[in-house]
Amino acid sequence: MINNLLIVEDVAEAREWLTGIAREAFPQSAISTAQTVAGAVARVDEQSWDMALIDLGLPDGSGLDVIRRIRKQTPDTICVVTTVLGEDAHIVAALSAGAQGYLLKGQPSTLIQRQLVQLEQGMPALSPTIARRDHGTFSTHGSY
Repeated sequence: MINNLLIVEDVAEAREWLTGIAREAFPQSAISTAQTVAGAVARVDEQSWDMALIDLGLPDGSGLDVIRRIRKQTPDTICVVTTVLGEDAHIVAALSAGAQGYLLKGQPSTLIQRQLVQLEQGMPALSPTIARRDHGTFSTHGSY
């Protein structure tokens, strides 16, 4: 059950949009937000989270640092990247850092909501445009 959810997003409109999606997916959850890596790290140090939605491009660094911090402190937290960056290198880096999901913000909110619920149920989630992509040399086992 997702009781505590953290959203790490620097753009106010995107943060509000993701908060609305999270409220629909997990109406019983307490939702907190952070706009920077430093703010997210402070929230992670304060308490544990059941799920974290994390943007990669933050004003003071990378969301990957937030994922690594969460995975180190509370390995059971479900880390989900929510971003506009769909390139293979970003996906591999996020999954290598410990993200269990990679969702593109350009998707319909109902799809993201469904994917968040699936993640809670233990099913990994990738945006359909990423999952259907012919990755050719895409590999998490080496460089490309």
